[in-house]
Amino acid sequence: MYITKFQIQGYKSYLAPKEVALTPGFNVIVGQNNAGKTALVEALSLHFDNKLHTSMKTSPERGISLHDPFLSTVEITFQLAAGEVEQLFINSGSEFYVPVIGGGPDMVKEAANFLEQLHQSSRLKCIYRPNSFVSAYLESVGELAAVAMLTRFKVNIPQQQLEHAQSLHPRGSVTSEAL
Repeated sequence: MYITKFQIQGYKSYLAPKEVALTPGFNVIVGQNNAGKTALVEALSLHFDNKLHTSMKTSPERGISLHDPFLSTVEITFQLAAGEVEQLFINSGSEFYVPVIGGGPDMVKEAANFLEQLHQSSRLKCIYRPNSFVSAYLESVGELAAVAMLTRFKVNIPQQQLEHAQSLHPRGSVTSEAL
């Protein structure tokens, strides 16, 4: 697993999100003093406070902000090897919910497709806000914010595998995070 790209928005010296791509192996970040190298490391540590972007260009007078206040956000995309996502779920040992579009036989087919995708190399996009995890989704699936139904998966610990519970739940009726 490695970070393939990230975006930082509204944190210290990072106002607008700009995607930064990384390559496998060794990456070096260089720049002049006060350019945002430390802010970058703080944001990628995922233990950052909500320190909104300010500069002479965006706030020419003390206390005046020219942009709407918002929470600092970091989006990180991880490249995962084949089967690594499935292993992360198995290691968690807990149930989780996945958005589905249809019900009945379609739900079973979608669940089978989801399990098949877990065996492939994939990218997992995670979104964080100050000291909290917001959401995660596989880039191949996409962010399914408009989907109203979720289906449950559980971990069969003795067999070290995931099992589809073949049940539908309205979005908002479950307290666990959905993928």
